[in-house]
Amino acid sequence: MDKSYEILSTNSNYAVIGMTDDQKKFSYRIYTLLKNKGKITRGIHHRLTEVEGERIYNSIEAIEDPIDVAVFVVNPTIGINYLEPIKAKGISTIWLQPGTVSDELVAKANDLGLNVVEDCVLATYARNESK
Repeated sequence: MDKSYEILSTNSNYAVIGMTDDQKKFSYRIYTLLKNKGKITRGIHHRLTEVEGERIYNSIEAIEDPIDVAVFVVNPTIGINYLEPIKAKGISTIWLQPGTVSDELVAKANDLGLNVVEDCVLATYARNESK
C-alpha cells in the first residue's frame, strides 16, 4: 500500500476545495468518489451553496464538522489563501491534486507544519484497488 492510499484509507473526513456542479470536472468526480467510499465529504466553493441536494460551504471555517484532509482542486494562487484557515481549523493534511501545486504553496504549507500529499485521488484509488 502506498503512502497516498494509506492516507485515503485511514482518514474519514474530507473537504474538497474548488467544488463544482459540473460532473465532468475533477472536483466533482473526487467529491463523488470519496462519498461513494463512505467518507464524510464537504465541498467548498465561494459561490455554490448546493450540489445535488448537498450543502456546499463558502469557506473552510464554515464547516462545522472535523476535517482530516483538505483536497485542493484550485489554482495554487487561490489555494495558498486556504492554508492558514486550514491550520487554524486543526486540519493536518492537505492533498494537492495535479495542477494545484506551486513552490510557494508547498513552502508555506511546510512552514505551517502541514502534511502535504501531491497526488491524484482518482489515480491513487485506481492504482491501489486494481491489484
